[in-house]
Amino acid sequence: NGNASFDVVIHLRVHEVDMLLGGSSLDLEAPGRKASILASLAADAQLVFITPPYKSLARARHCNHAGPKPLRDKTWPRGRPRLQQADQALVDVENVAIDFIMEVLHLAGEKKITAMLEAPEVLGEARLGVPASVWQWRRMRDLTRWGLVRASFLFTDFDKQLSAKPSAVITNANIAQYLPQLRLGWSSFDAKGFYPGPLSAQFKPSAAQPAKQVDGAFITALYGKLPAAVT
Repeated sequence: NGNASFDVVIHLRVHEVDMLLGGSSLDLEAPGRKASILASLAADAQLVFITPPYKSLARARHCNHAGPKPLRDKTWPRGRPRLQQADQALVDVENVAIDFIMEVLHLAGEKKITAMLEAPEVLGEARLGVPASVWQWRRMRDLTRWGLVRASFLFTDFDKQLSAKPSAVITNANIAQYLPQLRLGWSSFDAKGFYPGPLSAQFKPSAAQPAKQVDGAFITALYGKLPAAVT
């Protein structure tokens, strides 16, 4: 009848691969590690959500000389030549991770597993050159063969309390139906290498913001928070 109620219990099993917390136990180059993760994914995964490591890809490295120097750029997307040992080690670890992410996404597409990757939008020319981006990675555009689509957004599209950080996703979920704030399409650039869209009508670079909060803590956690609607 109209007053009937039902209790629904949903059991979720999460397999998290965290590059920051995993330490040596997450060495993707360890024998059998990647094959084990891919086999588990193919066997019973229903949803894959990925945010790639971005320490060596950060656009901030190309904005001024005050912070860490660029380790990659559009010409050398897998790392500039003659890097210092520690910098080369960071680039190598992130290359392995992003290469594996491409394998995961292609497998998810082939097996029709719902998948989504979120990463900063690629915005073209910066003060110190053109940064490299995961969106320019080999095999990224090949994901369209499996029906994955790309869309850009600002965090403030979903939560005005967040930074306006320009970001993008690629997914085989029906995002256009449920998230009309997303602008479908790949980044484009003019003859001078500057970014005209797809965020052109909505995105304006924000004024300079302090690097720390009043308590002295860095504000990167705020910028890294994903809007709830996207997750």
